[in-house]
Amino acid sequence: MGAYLLGARNFVFFHTNPYLVGLNSVEGNVWIEQLGPIWTLKYPFAYGPIFLAIASFSVLPNFANLIGAVYSYKLIVFVAYLLSIFVFSRIIKMTSLNPFFAVLYALNPAILINGVIEGHNEIFIILFLLTAIYLLIKGDGNKSFLSWVASVFVKYNVLILLPIFWKEGDQFSVKKIFISICSVFVLFAIMIGIFFRSNENIFIGNLMIMKGQLDMCLYRCFPSTVAMDLLAGEFAGVLRLVTFSSLYAFFFYKYLVNENNSLKFIFWAVLTLVFILTKWISPWYCLVAIPFGLLIDEDRYRMAVFFLTTYSLVHFFGVL
Repeated sequence: MGAYLLGARNFVFFHTNPYLVGLNSVEGNVWIEQLGPIWTLKYPFAYGPIFLAIASFSVLPNFANLIGAVYSYKLIVFVAYLLSIFVFSRIIKMTSLNPFFAVLYALNPAILINGVIEGHNEIFIILFLLTAIYLLIKGDGNKSFLSWVASVFVKYNVLILLPIFWKEGDQFSVKKIFISICSVFVLFAIMIGIFFRSNENIFIGNLMIMKGQLDMCLYRCFPSTVAMDLLAGEFAGVLRLVTFSSLYAFFFYKYLVNENNSLKFIFWAVLTLVFILTKWISPWYCLVAIPFGLLIDEDRYRMAVFFLTTYSLVHFFGVL
């Protein structure tokens, strides 16, 4: 949370572009000393402009007060959490699922601890993605796409879910594929033009997130990551990318081409990204999959949600 708020304060009060300089490199920002030697603060802001705007709202009324900004941000997080429950409940009603699953989502301990209490930005991704699915079910594809775009500009890795907008009914639409891809390119071009200008290489580095840290396991590696490191050595990154791409293509074919099931595609695409491609896995990364697993009316997905919740909590409390 410290990196979120420090980047926002640098942007709002010091008029510094948080995407171009390290968060702790701005002179005069007393929050740097208050936050202490957090290693992530030496890097630029790693998240999208929508999230920068959200974090900026939390620092506006607090000026030099870090504690006040923390509570303001947590209030925004709590509102996003309540809205996500509302949207989740609307989807439950539209799909005639058991309303009890809305309670399971609302009281999920991983969501409450890592999302609401810790304030990780996955809670905003969940809200925007649930809204996108709700609008997609209603048949409002344009607004659904915009809600998904909002989630992308919270955290760029949500880009992998773009294919859910490629179908017209049961068939893929060349027009939708073309328009959606072009729209994403245009939006990123605008963002790069505003925040990076002649420094596009910095943006590419930020997409990788935490340059210089990719050669080590941050937090705790998932067993698949450790296995690939042992098997492939210096080529482990290539092996992870190939494995992720293969599984992603499989889930795309199975769940979007064959079954026309966006929820299952979202669930497995997110988990494949988290547990196969991502080396610096954290307890909150799998949160995005939890509500979508609960929306799939199959027992095995409820069991998967139980596993994800348990994994997130065990990881968070440091047992693993």
